[in-house]
Amino acid sequence: MTNANRKRQLAIETAAKEGLRASVPLYVAAAEAFAQEDRPAQGLELLGELLRAKEKRRGLFGRVDKNPLGPERVRVATKYAELAHLTSPTEDSLETLSDLAIEFSDVAVVRRANADGLRNAGYAADAIDEYRTCAKLEPHEGDIPVRLSELYAALGRADDAREQLRTGITLHAANGQFEQVADRAMRFIDLNPDELDDVFDSMELIPGEVLKKHVPSLDHLGVLVRRDPSREPAWRARTEQRLVELYTRVLEADARNGAARRGINVLGPQYLTEVENKLRTAPKPAAATAAVSAAAVSVGSAAATATVAPPRATPAAPPSTTPMAPPIAPPPALEDAAGAPELVEKSPGELVAEDEPVAAAPAPASASTPAPGAKPAESASAPAQPAQPAAAATAAGAAPTRAQEPVAPATQSPAPAAAAVSAEAASAAPKTPSSALYAFALRKAQEQFDAGHYSEAAQACDRILKRGEIPEVLMLLSRCYLKQDLRDEAVAACMRYADAQGAIEPAKALDALTDFVKELPDPALILRRSQLLTTIRQVERVS
Repeated sequence: MTNANRKRQLAIETAAKEGLRASVPLYVAAAEAFAQEDRPAQGLELLGELLRAKEKRRGLFGRVDKNPLGPERVRVATKYAELAHLTSPTEDSLETLSDLAIEFSDVAVVRRANADGLRNAGYAADAIDEYRTCAKLEPHEGDIPVRLSELYAALGRADDAREQLRTGITLHAANGQFEQVADRAMRFIDLNPDELDDVFDSMELIPGEVLKKHVPSLDHLGVLVRRDPSREPAWRARTEQRLVELYTRVLEADARNGAARRGINVLGPQYLTEVENKLRTAPKPAAATAAVSAAAVSVGSAAATATVAPPRATPAAPPSTTPMAPPIAPPPALEDAAGAPELVEKSPGELVAEDEPVAAAPAPASASTPAPGAKPAESASAPAQPAQPAAAATAAGAAPTRAQEPVAPATQSPAPAAAAVSAEAASAAPKTPSSALYAFALRKAQEQFDAGHYSEAAQACDRILKRGEIPEVLMLLSRCYLKQDLRDEAVAACMRYADAQGAIEPAKALDALTDFVKELPDPALILRRSQLLTTIRQVERVS
């Protein structure tokens, strides 16, 4: 006997001894156990029996039938509505939800479950009326207008569908749900393929940190902009500029995003040149500026405290025409504070950047006469060994140290321009995990999924996806969300899979999406599947 069956038996025995009202917590616990065992339909049926139970009560006009739950009835109704989202609607569940919606007309969870049940069962007109009531109960919920938009589109009312979709996207953005905004924005294309302004208006609400995950959607918009030759040149130029601004927002959040650079280059190499110049001359964040200033103060103080031996003990300096270099200054521009080169001490009294190929000039001597026995400045990264006084070295007949040797001018060092170009190219290269590490991480995520640890598997998938949109990882992530009954997250992950895999192998994406729709018949997935099918047919027709 499973845990859920044991809890159900205990609830029935408690109801027989103490009454139904006392057994309500046990019935709710049994229903939750059925849901955890992937048997939500049995839990829903159990709660339905509890809601329909009647008992004879003596009244003024004789014995009457009355439900014995009392104030506990709303608790059971709420749990029934929650479990109804996990099962396919039946005639019994729709009838129960309709009765509960009339009885608890102000409980948003119950009304929403009734609306979703009507929608999933195909009663579009009734679902629209119920969703309108839900919108009044939850005016800040963005999913409700989006569902209304889908129903209006199914009925052929495209204008109402676009208006509701705009409202839903605005509410998602106001609630900070930018992943939902990115997913919903592309639906405008299905409602009106000739009008892309609504899509761009929605995409421009998304910050760069979220937008960088949806570069394939931007690439799809670029295809739509370039494909239609009937567009006016002014419209094309304006729309391309808006798309470049979105790509630029991605690069501002992730300077190493190669996909965004490729998208800009496809639009036109001149756009890529403009964006690179803009990013190069853009003001740095305040945190990086403060870190650079702190580094400058640290280096300046080190140079100011650096001393030499007393003049009477210092040998005559060899003749040199090399002018004294100014104090070490911070680099003129840094990518960020974390990427600043570490200062190390190459020789006593000499601080240089560890990854700097150019030879550093010696630190100037202090203007004031230093006290005898003073130590040279220490490194900013680690304490250095104290240098021997120059007088002692001269008395022992030793050769002059490296700090006393003349240093070649900066013009004799390797070309800094070439070094800067190579450094920039290295920073622009995307960091992708090695094949071994990627295979290991994916195998661990799959093992967690096979063991039933869906939350841990989803976290492992998220860690892998930080390096890019990988189709097989996205599909595994959507399966994890589906096992956890997180349907919205599962739909969003599956849509991301369709975008990533569709750009590579549309036929494979279509097959995977077809299998997934059988388990989760969400309208958004069905619509995306039809788009993939249309794309494949267009490609076959052209070829």
